[in-house]
Amino acid sequence: MTDRFDIIHDFFNSFFKAKTNLMKINQALIEPTGLSFSSWQLVIHILTHEKYEQQGMTTAELAEDLLISRQAVQKHIKLLLEDEVLCVRENTNDKRSLYYCLSPKGEELCQSVLDEIYRDWMLDNMKNFSVAEIQQAMKILTHLAKL
Repeated sequence: MTDRFDIIHDFFNSFFKAKTNLMKINQALIEPTGLSFSSWQLVIHILTHEKYEQQGMTTAELAEDLLISRQAVQKHIKLLLEDEVLCVRENTNDKRSLYYCLSPKGEELCQSVLDEIYRDWMLDNMKNFSVAEIQQAMKILTHLAKL
C-alpha cells in the first residue's frame, strides 16, 4: 500500500513537470505578441496583482514574487515602458519606490492575448475536467501559493 508521503511526492513531481510543460507552451503561445516569455510573465503578474490589489507593483515586489533579480526586473520594465505596455504611478508610501502598472495599451494587449490566444487553448485542454474538479485543483494551488 502506498503511504501518504509517496502520494504527495508523486503529486509534487507531477506539479513541477506540468509547470515546466506549461511554461514551454506559454512561451510559444505569446511569441506572436513580440514579448519575451519573461516580459510576459511580468506583465501578467502585474495584471493579476492589479485585479486584487488595485495598484501596481514595485520592482522589489516583482523581483520577490517572480524569483528573479531586481536588475532583471528593471531590464524588463525598461523595455515594457518603452513599448508603452507599462506606466508608472507614484507610491505615496515610499517616494523612492514607484509602482508599475499596465498602461491602456498593456491592458488591451493582455485582453487580446487572453481572448484570442489563451481562451480556446485553455477551454480545449481542460474540457475533460468538471468545474468541481477544476475548483478542487484551484483549492490545492491556492494553498500551495500561500506556503
